[in-house]
Amino acid sequence: ELKDEALALRLEAQKLEKAALERERLTEDLPGDALTITLGGLMDALRALASAGAPWGTPVVVALASGGFISVHAADALVIPITGTRVILFPYEPEQPITEVLEFKTDILTAADGTEQRVSIRKHPRQLFAMRFLLEESEDRRRFHAQIAGAHSGTFGLPVWFEARPLGADASALDTVITVDTTYADFRAGSQVILWSSPSVFESLEIDSLPPTTITLSSSLSQDFDAADTIVMPLRLSRINDSARGRKYIKNLDEYQINFTVIDNEADIADSSAYDTHDSKIVLDDPNWIGSSSTINDDISTRIEVIDNDLAPLQQFTEWNIAQYASTKGFIANSPAELWQVRQLAHALRGSQVSFYIPTFYEDVVAVSSLGSGSTQITIEHIGYTDYIASQNPMGALWVLKTDGTVVMKTITDAEELTSTTERLTVDSVWGTEILTTEIDRISFLRLARIANDKLQIAHLRPGTARLVMSTLGVQQ
Repeated sequence: ELKDEALALRLEAQKLEKAALERERLTEDLPGDALTITLGGLMDALRALASAGAPWGTPVVVALASGGFISVHAADALVIPITGTRVILFPYEPEQPITEVLEFKTDILTAADGTEQRVSIRKHPRQLFAMRFLLEESEDRRRFHAQIAGAHSGTFGLPVWFEARPLGADASALDTVITVDTTYADFRAGSQVILWSSPSVFESLEIDSLPPTTITLSSSLSQDFDAADTIVMPLRLSRINDSARGRKYIKNLDEYQINFTVIDNEADIADSSAYDTHDSKIVLDDPNWIGSSSTINDDISTRIEVIDNDLAPLQQFTEWNIAQYASTKGFIANSPAELWQVRQLAHALRGSQVSFYIPTFYEDVVAVSSLGSGSTQITIEHIGYTDYIASQNPMGALWVLKTDGTVVMKTITDAEELTSTTERLTVDSVWGTEILTTEIDRISFLRLARIANDKLQIAHLRPGTARLVMSTLGVQQ
């Protein structure tokens, strides 16, 4: 009987949709210079369809008007073709971790000497999710297979599970405001939100506005939700990238790996205000997370031109003034606030476009005398800096960590050899206060770098806890 009712509901919905599409008109009233446009039965029909509990969720409607509006009279009917995208809600809870990938797109123009010009050509990053699902023998498993088999190429409403927030208070049918803490999560006005109690008890609605502790909905709830067992999540429109790769276990268990691409990621959350700066560039001098490994890569490379005719001794040369360092920078977030800060930073760096500073955290330079308060110089042990580096990026700045934990950053403007054992570096401004050698914990090079590629991968271990490791590449500007 339930199947028959569902089939009848779907057939009736299709009839409503077809009838609405056939008869819909835009009517206009032109009192003076004003233009009033009324959209009638189609939206009513679609809202009725959504509120009837259809499992495919709220329709997304795209209207397209073609032709000109010259000499349109009030008595005329302007017909506008309207297409609809049916969103299939995908309420199945994935296993942890969830992998999120942000794909930026940067055109990099590299000169012969290794300097770069970088242009971001994608306004917002593409967002992808890799999720793993374990499905025991149940109604949920059967519905999962039906949706994937019948709507593989469709548009799915995918909850953002790692941004789940508890419902702050019970919500009743006909409510248009729900209590939920939206800070440090990517809820968006005009996008969808889902209230989820189980794979069979959920509801998605459009967000109208976002006060800090509540969400105002564009329409009312159709059912009650208990705060004790309900979570609230952003809902993203997405598609399945390729095959849903599955494995069947010996008894009553399916495992599926599915990759989704979000198609409504038109939002800018970029913000780097939580980080220090030097020369107006972000400085990433927080501890570098390396996970279970005891090492991080720190490769050195130069573009070398080789002349070799296989007969005479070969020759090689480079037009680069200095080599590039390829390394990694790791973040671990242990709270929603920390994770939100890292996600905002990822958007602010825009993939490979924006350069930033990162210290080596090594004792690269050893001061042999105190740094005078009114001085712009530092005398160091001889390392060949004057001959080989000569103030060039990515090693053209200093990061001075004092024993009290404070940091002083300076740009090197000049270098000269004093003796066979010492060199003197000149920096861009005075040290401000005298710094004794005994007050220096270490002096590291502050490398100028960028993200090596346009793809960032975030492993979400659970809501509010994640890790991000990005490859970095030293640059000259």
